[in-house]
Amino acid sequence: MIIRLTRISKELTESGEKKLKEYEESQMAMFNGEPPKTDGPKDDMGRDAKFFEELGIEPPEELLGAQPSFAKALDFEDKDDEERETQFLCNLDKVIYFDEHTDDDGRSIVVIDSKVSPVSGVMFIAVKEDINTIEKLINDRIK
Repeated sequence: MIIRLTRISKELTESGEKKLKEYEESQMAMFNGEPPKTDGPKDDMGRDAKFFEELGIEPPEELLGAQPSFAKALDFEDKDDEERETQFLCNLDKVIYFDEHTDDDGRSIVVIDSKVSPVSGVMFIAVKEDINTIEKLINDRIK
């Protein structure tokens, strides 16, 4: 038996894509033994301490203290992704169980038996419908 549900997923925005690209580049540079980039403060014209040092000028004090570093973690903010809703047909024969989302936002999690999942043989899908709506959809199909 199949029911139609609304899958909720996240997509990176332009700022999220930029963060991901910078992180990947940093990790590849570290892996390849390249020197780290300096992530230091910049003045209102976008110049950092290295800019002044290359000109043989003492950098302003507010630009000092930047240490070369590789990105250690990828930290997304709310502005870096957006929710996307898509319809999908859920095969109830593959569902292990439905779980009510704990944030009290009316969402549910569908736990599906999946031989293609590399982790534990199950797949978790966030859906817009709450448990009561899912139960009604199933009961309507049975009648």
